Amino acid sequence: MAYSVRITRRAKSDLRKIGDWLHERSPVGALSWLAVARATIAGLEDSPRRHSLAPENEYSPREIRNAFFKTRRGHIYRAVFYVEDETVFVTHIRSPRQRPLEIDEV
Repeated sequence: MAYSVRITRRAKSDLRKIGDWLHERSPVGALSWLAVARATIAGLEDSPRRHSLAPENEYSPREIRNAFFKTRRGHIYRAVFYVEDETVFVTHIRSPRQRPLEIDEV
């Protein structure tokens, strides 16, 4: 079963902010990171529930999951999402240095 994937405004903002930060340091690296992030998000169309539960799941009213992806340097990022019916909603993109989401962000 193929799921529809929707990226929230917040997740788009996260992608833009992280991409801009990376671009200041390495334009080529930022493009590579964005390609991997997009591929990871697109991959959620197939079996999104195979990804692990997010730490924030314990205080969320819905089941929150992580899809991990990494840079060539090994920095691990995560796309935070939930599944509702046949749609995957990507809500946040988190860098390795960011704290877990607060309860009011979930």
